[in-house]
Amino acid sequence: MGTDTRAFLLAALLALPACSTAKGPTKADPIQAQPVSANTYPAEILGQWEPGPNLCNLPLNYDSDAGFKITPKLLQGYEHTNTPKRVQVISQSPQAWRIEAIEQHDGEQDDVVDIFVLSGSDYLTVTDGQRSTTYRKCH
Repeated sequence: MGTDTRAFLLAALLALPACSTAKGPTKADPIQAQPVSANTYPAEILGQWEPGPNLCNLPLNYDSDAGFKITPKLLQGYEHTNTPKRVQVISQSPQAWRIEAIEQHDGEQDDVVDIFVLSGSDYLTVTDGQRSTTYRKCH
């Protein structure tokens, strides 16, 4: 599935409540944004993630510079780290979060906002609204 298709599907998912005719909340409805933690990544997305659909087994052969590892307090990429400031649940099915973080790269520090969408337990799509990438969890 292409990047544009994934971005369109995510936008469609987030617009569901506006076009739903269901009475009351259902499991598939996004929920009102609620803080999960002021400074902790969700437990569901902790671990090592590598781009693409191929199997990812630990320990890794570090030929790739596109993957990252998420711990409760840090997302560690090849040349950058993100420290979460605010985490909000934006959907229960699929599980999705809006995460505001401080990114450190080459001695610089920037505020970033990304949407993390978990498909099952092995696929994580991350988008900043301009581009998206799907990662597979390493086991």
